[in-house]
Amino acid sequence: MLKQLQAKLNKELVFYSLISTIILGLLVLPGYIQTFDMPWGPELPISNILSNTWLLSSFINSLSNIISPWLIQKIILFLIFFLSGLGAHKLAQLKSNTFAYFAGILYVFNPFVSTRLMAGQWLVLLGYALLPWAIKNIYSFFQAPTKKNALKVILWCSAICLTSIHTVGLLFLISCLLLLTIQKKNLKSVLFKLTLIIITLGIINSFWIIPAIKGTSTISQNVSSFQESEFKAFATAPTVLNSPTISAILLTGFWADSQNRYILPSALPIWWMGVVGIGILVLIGCVITIKRKNKFGIIIATTGVIALVLAIGVSSNLTGTLTRFLDSNMPFYSGYREPHKWLMLLCIAYAYLGSTGAYHIIKYLKNKNTFYLKIILILLPVLFVPTLAFGAVGQLKSVDYPIGWYQAKEYLEKDNKDLNIVAFPWHQYLPVSFTGRVVANPVKYFFKGNIFISGDPELVGVPVRDNNQVSKFIREDLLVYRDDYDMANQKLKEKNVDYVILLKESDWNRYKWLETSGMQKVLENESLILYAIN
Repeated sequence: MLKQLQAKLNKELVFYSLISTIILGLLVLPGYIQTFDMPWGPELPISNILSNTWLLSSFINSLSNIISPWLIQKIILFLIFFLSGLGAHKLAQLKSNTFAYFAGILYVFNPFVSTRLMAGQWLVLLGYALLPWAIKNIYSFFQAPTKKNALKVILWCSAICLTSIHTVGLLFLISCLLLLTIQKKNLKSVLFKLTLIIITLGIINSFWIIPAIKGTSTISQNVSSFQESEFKAFATAPTVLNSPTISAILLTGFWADSQNRYILPSALPIWWMGVVGIGILVLIGCVITIKRKNKFGIIIATTGVIALVLAIGVSSNLTGTLTRFLDSNMPFYSGYREPHKWLMLLCIAYAYLGSTGAYHIIKYLKNKNTFYLKIILILLPVLFVPTLAFGAVGQLKSVDYPIGWYQAKEYLEKDNKDLNIVAFPWHQYLPVSFTGRVVANPVKYFFKGNIFISGDPELVGVPVRDNNQVSKFIREDLLVYRDDYDMANQKLKEKNVDYVILLKESDWNRYKWLETSGMQKVLENESLILYAIN
């Protein structure tokens, strides 16, 4: 029995390792993957200690002293796909009437994952990868409240809390519904140990939860300042058939989808084959789940429906009313100004219900040769997002920074002090030639020191929240009143700035005034110009 279990486990590990490798493709080669929200480089900044990701970023930064940062990035992406697939697989196996490999593949191969990868939202995807594991162990704990199961709940819930704060709310929603699965004989034991679990999680996460409650952390300050305009700026988009509702149902509608930064899965005709096939399996699974009164499956489906409503958000008048009500009456709900993240739970529902539907089709045809049908069903989700495999069909690539960047880095590191460096062009996001796409300014991921870049996302309705003295001076004074250009050196010196880096990217020609600002040009190459503040 033990050998059979080990063989089965090994088969699953190999299968999802292979899937993860196929998705990465040539991205496993040396170099950094640079996408919209995932700049990466040899210097990995540590999050503020009041942030929930502080421990994670500190660990990654420490690990970069042992392992090359580009390799760490590839390991993280590999783990995202691996844990996503295997986690959904394990979740589907909670009930025997499932087709677990279908669940694992669908949870990886869907438009939500594809667009988030292209946008570089790796922390969102990491929370997404951990979500099925947490759900599985919470359900198992409610059925058998042992110390071992309680410890697993603490482990997986802590991993989510310290990784992806948005996923915490999703996990809370489904956990509340899963309380309905507790058997009466276990009720007292579950409630007692659940209280201890919550206290333990509170202690583990107290370093960021307490400041958030007090309103002293960046998290709470940002959330409290979110405006109605931001709900509109990050609203679920009408990607498919000009309907945000249909788009959300089909796991598309991410706000960045309309910015033409990547190929949308829905742009390919073959995509509709995946939509129809998966839709049929999900509907069959839903009917069977309800007919058999599978309480766990019904809760999964119900959570998916609730998540869908919340994900549509202000894009619809009906759901917009609910969103505004929650925003006004529920603390921290403003943190879901981009409601599309709720679709993680719909992905869970589709994976579970679709696997149930696939299983019962195979079961119905048990007297016939179903080998090829099984293969077709397992691979069906690939049609749902044919743009994901092999580094997003070549849209992503591993690149190194230009030699000119390394020359400037070497020069700056000779200055043995903690440097304050301003980076121009003054954009938070800009097209970078060596990446071949628009990315978050990667300067702070390459150079050591306190790097000042623009905090303006340049999205209509989204205000700037970067209010340190240097950034505020540059944004509100230096770049507004041109007469100050001649005094730029002196004024930046008063703010303890040591160097200015001008990347030869984007609209860098607009910064020629730096030549007459009184700064000393100490280095120039094909990639950048480095000025020292006198």
